Amino acid sequence: MTRDIQNPLPEAADRWLLARRSDAAWKQRALGLLVELLGVDTTPKSDPAACATAEQRCFDIVRRELAATVPAATTHLAPIRKEIADHPYFTWPYYAGDAGDAKTDAVGRVYGGRGNLFARLARPGAPRLIINGHMDTVAPFLPVRVEGDIAHGRGAVDDKGPSLSMLLAAGLLSEIRREFGIEPACDLLLQFVIDEEPGGNGSLSAALDVKPTPPDAVVVLECTGMTAYPANRGAVWHATRLESASCGHEVLLEAMAFVLGGLDDFGRALKAESDHPLFPHRPVQTCHGRIGSFGVHPSRVQDYVRLRLRWEGIPRSEVVAVVDEAVGEYCRVYGDKTQPGAGDAVLAQHLRWSDAAEDRAVLEIFGLAGHMGAVDRLDGAITKAGVIIRKLVRTRAARGGAWNTLQVALAGADGGHSLELEGGQGFLPTHEMEAVCERMRQAVRAATREYLALTGRAADAIRATVTFEKLHNAAFARRTDGPAMRAILRAAGAVGAYHGEPVRGWDVSCDARIFAREFPDAEIITFGPGLLARAHANDEQIDIHDVLIAAETLARLALRYGR
Repeated sequence: MTRDIQNPLPEAADRWLLARRSDAAWKQRALGLLVELLGVDTTPKSDPAACATAEQRCFDIVRRELAATVPAATTHLAPIRKEIADHPYFTWPYYAGDAGDAKTDAVGRVYGGRGNLFARLARPGAPRLIINGHMDTVAPFLPVRVEGDIAHGRGAVDDKGPSLSMLLAAGLLSEIRREFGIEPACDLLLQFVIDEEPGGNGSLSAALDVKPTPPDAVVVLECTGMTAYPANRGAVWHATRLESASCGHEVLLEAMAFVLGGLDDFGRALKAESDHPLFPHRPVQTCHGRIGSFGVHPSRVQDYVRLRLRWEGIPRSEVVAVVDEAVGEYCRVYGDKTQPGAGDAVLAQHLRWSDAAEDRAVLEIFGLAGHMGAVDRLDGAITKAGVIIRKLVRTRAARGGAWNTLQVALAGADGGHSLELEGGQGFLPTHEMEAVCERMRQAVRAATREYLALTGRAADAIRATVTFEKLHNAAFARRTDGPAMRAILRAAGAVGAYHGEPVRGWDVSCDARIFAREFPDAEIITFGPGLLARAHANDEQIDIHDVLIAAETLARLALRYGR
């Protein structure tokens, strides 16, 4: 059992660490490294060779910095293992297309020549600590800019800023060793991994790499706002497809609006059932990330949808009034983010009407984009569109007459006979992932039946399928008072990031769940700098001071854990 030491550092070393983060040259070095990393486009690409080139550029930056500042570190590129294809947590690398490959063939095609970068500060026989961060980001890539101490760019908080903190921590440990003769108390392995955002295949391979010498603790770096979490909520991404030989795009869009409502209702029911001591706030989020051509990622709240409306014989003012009523109903459920304090940003407007005439209009629907973990503080344009479409369909059914001419379509849609929705559903350790998936399938089927019955169509007019081939993360919870948790809380306390607050689970799912499954006896902790609400956002950003504080926390953890 690790001894719980109040402070393993001599006073001089402690003062040196506290002063380091305010050193101007140290800050500029860190900011320069972050800008370099952010300047590399590591979004998923259809060409695996392009992914490999971008990843290697990031790894070269890491290797260069380690060679300059941590000469004792050993590094190697660990190829992605073919065995991941047979693992329950394997995620199909959808970004590289479906070539009809078997899973093993897909791993060879997509991951050949690619890998994770490992760096080790060895102390054989000591407790083994892994710190893990990912180099990939969601799309779209964002240009890099710096305003004062704030770095803007894709990956700033998810996850290049947090990953930089472990690189800087290694530098701090090396300097402390040189200046004060103090070694890390643990056998430390840093993992810079790929493919977290598409589902975690990089960390899955990294976890299998260390199975022969399992870790005692793993810290997965994410944008937790400097809070250490020993538990994660789970998440599954779904692809819901509606198809019909007899119904066109407009009908499928209306049916999908009812599916959106059914999934939202299921999410609320799931939240009501979810009672766990580490999650008293019940972070059971439902996210609608992509519908048709609008949206890019299942777990990114979409901020824009454009609808095309047509009708005959209905006063335009009546249509506008019904849409306004729908927005009011939406705000009563999800909050009015055009009001200050209702969200993490103020939404400029819910709607904009354009191309308006007496028998048609284009309706633009706006929201606030970001990570699904912060959905309650954001504003989902797809969710809002679903509320509006359902209101229009129900009004048409109730009023009849000229209202029967009303049609709604996604602007720019090709009028085909299929429509797909992608999104994510969060859940707590109170529920098994398989049961959540089955209930989502039931919700989709029930909502489709409701729409068909309301509109008088045959019960088999639309075929609904729900698949879960992308991210599928189980929830987990570990002990709150283990040696690693005590060590990281004391480390965070020493830098002013922890003040004795109750330990909770994180509202988000990440690669931590892979290590939780593979190492049931290890402590699994999620920690890192930056705000979750900034992740996946249109203006992703991080304060470099937060990165420096996180680096100091990780260095203090490595000095403490094992003594």
